[in-house]
Amino acid sequence: MSKESSSSAKQVDFTRQWPFADIAFVVEGKRLWASRAVLALWSPVFEAMFGSDFKEKSMGEIELPGKKFDAMLELFAVTHPPNREITGNVVNIVLMLLHTVNGPFPVLAE
Repeated sequence: MSKESSSSAKQVDFTRQWPFADIAFVVEGKRLWASRAVLALWSPVFEAMFGSDFKEKSMGEIELPGKKFDAMLELFAVTHPPNREITGNVVNIVLMLLHTVNGPFPVLAE
């Protein structure tokens, strides 16, 4: 997707329930809405949480203690279409959260 087309795409407001949002996360006392399917595609942890017999499978709202609201908002913005470009210091925020939901990333050999 070119920068022109991605900048004209409608950005999702994750603080409000949007048409395909089917799960709310409570982070620092505030709600963030997301798509279970999108999260499951990005993360085996979310895939197991929403596709197996975990209690979160049927929950409409999940609390995430210890997570930062702004960090989770960034994670959702880069994982949900239209995906926000990962730039600058956002890289570290997103990698830390992806590490949490995916496990450690392999270290490339030098």
